[in-house]
Amino acid sequence: MSMPTLADLHLLKKEIEFLGETLAAERLEHRAELGRVKLQLDTIKRYLEEHFLGFENRFEAIYREEKQRFNPEKDREKNQRL
Repeated sequence: MSMPTLADLHLLKKEIEFLGETLAAERLEHRAELGRVKLQLDTIKRYLEEHFLGFENRFEAIYREEKQRFNPEKDREKNQRL
Protein backbone atom coordinates (compact mmCIF):
# COMPACT_ATOMS: atom_id res chain seq x y z
CA MET A 1 0.00 0.00 0.00
CA SER A 2 1.48 3.33 -1.03
CA MET A 3 1.51 6.54 0.95
CA PRO A 4 -1.30 8.98 0.17
CA THR A 5 -0.27 11.94 -1.92
CA LEU A 6 -0.77 15.55 -0.97
CA ALA A 7 -3.67 15.68 -3.43
CA ASP A 8 -5.25 12.63 -1.74
CA LEU A 9 -4.96 14.29 1.66
CA HIS A 10 -6.42 17.54 0.30
CA LEU A 11 -9.37 15.64 -1.20
CA LEU A 12 -9.92 13.79 2.08
CA LYS A 13 -9.85 17.09 3.98
CA LYS A 14 -12.47 18.56 1.62
CA GLU A 15 -14.70 15.49 2.04
CA ILE A 16 -14.48 15.72 5.83
CA GLU A 17 -15.29 19.45 5.74
CA PHE A 18 -18.28 18.78 3.49
CA LEU A 19 -19.58 16.05 5.81
CA GLY A 20 -19.19 18.37 8.80
CA GLU A 21 -21.16 21.11 7.05
CA THR A 22 -23.84 18.62 6.03
CA LEU A 23 -24.19 17.32 9.58
CA ALA A 24 -24.42 20.86 10.96
CA ALA A 25 -27.15 21.74 8.45
CA GLU A 26 -29.10 18.56 9.26
CA ARG A 27 -28.81 19.27 12.97
CA LEU A 28 -30.19 22.77 12.44
CA GLU A 29 -33.10 21.36 10.40
CA HIS A 30 -33.87 18.81 13.11
CA ARG A 31 -33.86 21.50 15.80
CA ALA A 32 -36.25 23.62 13.73
CA GLU A 33 -38.55 20.63 13.19
CA LEU A 34 -38.47 19.85 16.91
CA GLY A 35 -39.47 23.45 17.63
CA ARG A 36 -42.42 23.16 15.23
CA VAL A 37 -43.56 19.89 16.84
CA LYS A 38 -43.34 21.44 20.32
CA LEU A 39 -45.41 24.41 19.18
CA GLN A 40 -48.03 22.10 17.67
CA LEU A 41 -48.22 20.04 20.88
CA ASP A 42 -48.55 23.17 23.00
CA THR A 43 -51.35 24.38 20.71
CA ILE A 44 -53.21 21.06 20.96
CA LYS A 45 -52.77 20.96 24.73
CA ARG A 46 -54.08 24.51 25.10
CA TYR A 47 -57.12 23.71 22.94
CA LEU A 48 -57.90 20.61 25.01
CA GLU A 49 -57.49 22.54 28.26
CA GLU A 50 -59.95 25.18 27.02
CA HIS A 51 -62.56 22.70 25.79
CA PHE A 52 -62.43 19.82 28.26
CA LEU A 53 -62.80 20.50 31.96
CA GLY A 54 -60.26 18.62 34.05
CA PHE A 55 -58.01 17.90 31.10
CA GLU A 56 -55.00 19.67 32.60
CA ASN A 57 -55.08 17.64 35.83
CA ARG A 58 -55.69 14.36 34.01
CA PHE A 59 -52.93 15.16 31.53
CA GLU A 60 -50.43 15.75 34.33
CA ALA A 61 -51.34 12.44 35.99
CA ILE A 62 -51.03 10.49 32.75
CA TYR A 63 -47.77 12.27 31.95
CA ARG A 64 -46.25 11.24 35.28
CA GLU A 65 -47.34 7.62 34.72
CA GLU A 66 -45.92 7.50 31.21
CA LYS A 67 -42.69 9.17 32.31
CA GLN A 68 -42.12 6.36 34.83
CA ARG A 69 -42.81 3.72 32.17
CA PHE A 70 -40.75 5.41 29.45
CA ASN A 71 -37.69 3.44 28.40
CA PRO A 72 -36.01 4.79 25.24
CA GLU A 73 -33.74 1.75 24.88
CA LYS A 74 -36.66 -0.66 24.99
CA ASP A 75 -38.64 1.49 22.53
CA ARG A 76 -35.65 1.65 20.16
CA GLU A 77 -35.28 -2.15 20.24
CA LYS A 78 -39.00 -2.60 19.60
CA ASN A 79 -38.94 -0.22 16.63
CA GLN A 80 -35.89 -1.93 15.13
CA ARG A 81 -37.73 -5.26 15.13
CA LEU A 82 -40.62 -3.82 13.09
